[in-house]
Amino acid sequence: MGTEQPIIQVETSGNFERQFRILLKRYHKIRSDVQPVIEQLQSSILTTEIEETV
Repeated sequence: MGTEQPIIQVETSGNFERQFRILLKRYHKIRSDVQPVIEQLQSSILTTEIEETV
């Protein structure tokens, strides 16, 4: 079965990207901290919780 395409594509804002780059200089492992959250969003594990709180 190869790799499956994520159902949800996570896009970040320009502000997030700027702030992330600043934090990346200070916290070198931040990318590995954020990646699981992005993967959870893509697999829609968290989307139900987010939709319910909105």
